[in-house]
Parts: sequence; structure tokens; C-alpha cells
Amino acid sequence: MSRQAGEALRRKIAATRRDDPLQDDVVLRAWRMALARGLSDSAGLHATVTDNVTAEMMPHDIAALPEEGDLIALLENDSGRFGFAILDPQVLTGIIESLTMGRVTARAPKTRAPTPTDATMVADALDRVLALFQKSLRDHDMSDPALGFRFATRIEQGAALALKLEDAPHEMLTLSLSLAGGVRRGSMRLGFPPEWAAGQGADPKAEAEEQWRDRMETAVMASTVTLDARIGRIRMPIDEVMGLTPGATLPLLRSDLGRVRLQSNDGRRVGEGQLGQAGGFRAVRLHGPDAPADEPADWAPPPLPGIAEY
Repeated sequence: MSRQAGEALRRKIAATRRDDPLQDDVVLRAWRMALARGLSDSAGLHATVTDNVTAEMMPHDIAALPEEGDLIALLENDSGRFGFAILDPQVLTGIIESLTMGRVTARAPKTRAPTPTDATMVADALDRVLALFQKSLRDHDMSDPALGFRFATRIEQGAALALKLEDAPHEMLTLSLSLAGGVRRGSMRLGFPPEWAAGQGADPKAEAEEQWRDRMETAVMASTVTLDARIGRIRMPIDEVMGLTPGATLPLLRSDLGRVRLQSNDGRRVGEGQLGQAGGFRAVRLHGPDAPADEPADWAPPPLPGIAEY
């Protein structure tokens, strides 16, 4: 996502601020305490929350949140519902430096995609923060959409994250963090499904799986698939191959025209057909029960010499 688009999205988030449980003083104090103690306990990292923004966002808007270098962590609770955490490069680098070197540097993070190793190193810190937040709220007999969530896996792209989330407004909290006394400053976004969606008679996990299947089907059916038509194979000595030049003629058997292989880009055969012409273009008439019963009116096998020339 471009920086301009990111700024526009941040303005949109700021415009949707509202009164909800995440803005309650007790809840915000719980997050501040959980982040400070959680990052200290798990990574030896001193962290303080300097600002917070709350919002409600739909999955298609959440898909546009991650920027280059952000680590997207999928969170899951015992009911099979999903939330997420997005760590920007400053926070990700601060945690990794504290874990590996015992200190945080002021060097700008390298522009790179987060790796599975990064996610593994951050998972314990996230789980510790979430567990402390949960304990704090339960000590106050309070409920919140974030309760019960833990790290599940790394997600590579925002679009893939959106497919996992329930099709409903998610509670999202953006926390600005100061790390190691201000050596690094970054942000962490935390998002959770709406509390009202749970316990309404339907199985939340089954409902989430059905929604995921529907969104996946929509995404897959809208995708573009490239298929290659392979006419035949020729075995040639390597010296003859090295001697090929533009305009050279390769001999093909006439029978090859009747058994053209249709295959995906990974080499998997998905069908067979016969090479021909239709509308002035090369065409392949598919064989089998899924092929049209009648040939197009302008379909015809091409002249053999034209097929053998490359």
C-alpha cells in the first residue's frame, strides 16, 4: 500500500473513533500494563504506550492496513474465532534486537518481508501480552472482545487476513509505542471480532468456517488461470538444439495435432484436445464429456506445414 493510501486510511480510522469498551479507562490501563510487563517479561524490552486510537473496521478495510515490512499475526481463541495483530517494522525490529542482542539500536530497520522466524520470535511476546491483558480484566470482572486470543500463525498479506476474519465490524486498537526509552518508536494494531457475534445459538467456529469458504470461493472464482497447450515432444541431440535459429523447421507428426495436452503452469494435465483454427486464431477443441457437442462453424484443422514452423 502506498504511503498516500496509508495516510488516507489512517484519517478514515481516526474519523471513526467512538465510545466502546476499548476506550474505557480500565481497558486502556490493562493494555498499557500488559504491553509493558509482557514485552519486559518475554523479551527484556522496556515499552510504554504513548497514544491509542480505537475504531471499528470491516475485513475489506483491514486488508489495506498492512504496509511493507509489517508482520501480520493471526490470533485465535478456543471457539475458533480469529483476530489479528500487526506490528510495524520498528516494533518488530525492537523485539528481535532485544531478544538476540539484549539491547535496542537506533538503526533504521531494513526494508524486507517478515519471515516465519520473525513470527516465531514474536509469538511468545504476543501471547504474554494477551495473557496479562486477560488476567487484568478478569481481576476487574470485565469482558472484552480480546479475551482468550493467542498467536496462531503468520499471515503474509492483508488480503489473506481478510479471508480469515468474520464478515462483521471488528474492534481495532492502534497503540503507539516507545521502546527502550524512545530509541525506537512504532505502532502495534490489534483487532478482534465483535463480542455480540458470540453465543447467539449458532456455532461460531462453524459459522466462521462457512464465511471463510464463501469468501475463498469468491476469490478463487474471480482469479485468472493460465493454461498452456502442448502439441508434442521432440527428442534432439544437444548440438542440434544449440544450432537452432529463427525460421528453423521442427518436424511434428500429424497425429500430434489430435492429442494436444492442456496443462497448468505447474505441468499438471487438465485436459486433451485437437489443434485447429477458429476466428482466425489458433484454437484447441477439447475432448471428453465437458467439450461442446458441436464444433464451431469456423473451426478447422490448420494446414500441417503451418504448424511445424517456428
